Amino acid sequence: MFDFGWSELFLIMVIAVLVLGPKEIPVVMRTLGGFMRRLKYMHYAIMQQIDQMIDIHDEKSGEVPPETQNEMDSDDSVSADLESTDLEKEGVDGNR
Repeated sequence: MFDFGWSELFLIMVIAVLVLGPKEIPVVMRTLGGFMRRLKYMHYAIMQQIDQMIDIHDEKSGEVPPETQNEMDSDDSVSADLESTDLEKEGVDGNR
């Protein structure tokens, strides 16, 4: 993301100490951490809303994405296998 080396980071820390003072640096870092946490949450919330909007659109239009269709096909085959296994058990139990 950023191409900072150790020398650049050290220079930024020295400037921060000179400008802010050693007592203010923890307060500033805590504030920046809270700001970054809020940004990450906002990103997550927006992505969730976009996913919900896409799902609602797909449900209304009747379109199913290929990935979902593949999952549905595999689930149908699994449920068919389970039904045949249940029928075999009933047949075995009925024979006894």
